[in-house]
Amino acid sequence: MKEYPVLLKEYLDSCTLRENAIIYKKLNLSKVSWIYPSKLLSLVSFLKNHKNMEIIYPMTESVQRYFKTALSGDMAYHKKIYLPMIQLPEKRNEANPIIEQLQHLCHNGKNLGGLMAFGYFLGEMIDNVYDHSQFAHAYVFAQMYPKMKFSEIALIDDGISIQGSYRKAGYVFNDAEALLKAIEGVSAKDKERGFGLRTNVRLFTEGLKGEFLVVSGGAALYVDQTNKKVFKLEPSQSLQGTLVCVRLSYPAKEVNIYDFIA
Repeated sequence: MKEYPVLLKEYLDSCTLRENAIIYKKLNLSKVSWIYPSKLLSLVSFLKNHKNMEIIYPMTESVQRYFKTALSGDMAYHKKIYLPMIQLPEKRNEANPIIEQLQHLCHNGKNLGGLMAFGYFLGEMIDNVYDHSQFAHAYVFAQMYPKMKFSEIALIDDGISIQGSYRKAGYVFNDAEALLKAIEGVSAKDKERGFGLRTNVRLFTEGLKGEFLVVSGGAALYVDQTNKKVFKLEPSQSLQGTLVCVRLSYPAKEVNIYDFIA
């Protein structure tokens, strides 16, 4: 059996749940006993695009409550563990108060690489959604796990994918090639910056010694301090849109983003 990094495995688990939901006309989460952002956002995005889907909630009461709260969009700061999950508005200029709210809830990036690193990540990834994705729904989420000594930050959209954005700009890449080009800094818009992934990948893997996952269309890219690997996904595992998820040790030291901008 192929071994997958945990971040990707969580996403692939959500794909199995999605596929079964389509077959059986219900999303069965009864056996889900724990859920990380990469799985959570995938399922929430799926449900937003399948509004009439029946849900069988997790049997574990805390996980059931957590999932229902995430689905309602009413996440809150609780016991110094951050649980903000925010849906992005249709227009970019309406997103600024939401970004500020998320930064405030996350203590301006304290323990997440510092204000500059956290702000840069949010800014670049959210700009990408508006500049490239043509999304209907998009969400950003940050979760701390102090007892397990790591944190995750994730963003998902249901747009045209990175490959689709390149295609609009006249590039002929498959999904895997598009991911590699994006982290190389190849822009999908003439005379404009690319997807911001190149700096963010270096920031989170080299600077913060973390892990970086991008899933878009029919491919996934995983990068950590020593590995960079592209995975071709099965049709049932493909994503309509793009998921970016990073995992890093908690608390994460502050870094200077200018050390990683090339």
